[in-house]
Amino acid sequence: MRAWLGGVALALLLSGCAMSVGGHAVPEPSSVRVANARPLPFTPQYEGRTNERNDGTSFEPCTAYTEGEMRALGADPRTLKDVMVSVSPNYRGCRWRSADGVASFSQTLGNEQSLDVYKAKQSRRPWRPDRMIKGRRVIVTTEGSDGCFASFMSEKAIVHSAYSVAVLGKPSPGLVTECNKAIEWATLAISKAP
Repeated sequence: MRAWLGGVALALLLSGCAMSVGGHAVPEPSSVRVANARPLPFTPQYEGRTNERNDGTSFEPCTAYTEGEMRALGADPRTLKDVMVSVSPNYRGCRWRSADGVASFSQTLGNEQSLDVYKAKQSRRPWRPDRMIKGRRVIVTTEGSDGCFASFMSEKAIVHSAYSVAVLGKPSPGLVTECNKAIEWATLAISKAP
């Protein structure tokens, strides 16, 4: 009897493997291609700006926003600069100065498995409570004693939206103003990023 039940179980298991499914197989891409309708507003100084470490999303912070959106955020769109400082960097993105010249905005991205993995790698940081913005989880932490960044996932990459006061600025108590501005910046990015 035991052998008979084992045979029936094996037959049922194997019959599940013999089912055909309509359609055809589509291989998963190794990475997301950066497809951007707008060209970069600068010529990169180094080779490999977009590479296998930062090509996990089609989102491009340097071309995602209008001048009006940047002004509404408090950034001067004329101050846009590439963040790239070496050949084939781990991240890509841009930075801007505030309209009053006292603070800076930056938005960078690099490939990442998940927000949880990133937070585990960065466990020394003083993480603030996560929040949901437009259906996406956003993680928030301070950066040194003068800034804050808010981050979310876009496809297979993490996007960091940072705001910090420069040497001329004075940080707010508890960096509340800086974190609120970073969250506002991330909210705008979420409205653009896939």
